[in-house]
Amino acid sequence: MDIEPYEHGPVSNSEQNPANGEIMGEGSLPSPIAFVPRQPAIPRRGNEPRWPLRLAILFGVVTVLCAGVGAVLFHIYDKATRPDRTTPAIAVQNYLFQTLQANNDTEASKYACSAADLSPLIDFRDDAIATAMARGDEAGFTWTLGTVQSVGNVGTATVELERDTTEHGRLIAASTTSWSFHLRNSSGGWRVCGAHQVG
Repeated sequence: MDIEPYEHGPVSNSEQNPANGEIMGEGSLPSPIAFVPRQPAIPRRGNEPRWPLRLAILFGVVTVLCAGVGAVLFHIYDKATRPDRTTPAIAVQNYLFQTLQANNDTEASKYACSAADLSPLIDFRDDAIATAMARGDEAGFTWTLGTVQSVGNVGTATVELERDTTEHGRLIAASTTSWSFHLRNSSGGWRVCGAHQVG
């Protein structure tokens, strides 16, 4: 009996490995397809809310502005309230104003030496005020600054002091006296250390 040679026919699609194209034999299973899990989408930085950053920048700017404004205001206030004792003449003028017109011995002390002998002027002021009040009048003072001299840290100043007595705003008496003031430049400026009447 003649045996015919076996001829293999074309391979069907079902018999071909879809992964690598190799021929599968009978009973062969297709190679498993690898499963790759899908990664969750990572949001881009551009999509993140920006208001926290803007708020932080705004807060920083406001803080800097407040600090700058506060420093400027403090400098202005300090300059306006700091006693001016830059020269002997200014120190005498400020001391006379606080003592005779403002009648404020606390402020006047800012222009006086720590061991000043200024009782003659204070007694003169108090006596003039008491005498005027006893008559129902008012006492006032004006002055004219005369010669001011300084040598090193020591200075002198002469002042013509006018004492006025008024009744209901009308001048009824006036007198003038001469005074000499001694000054010293210490503790941040010129200060009045002594006062006495010379005429």
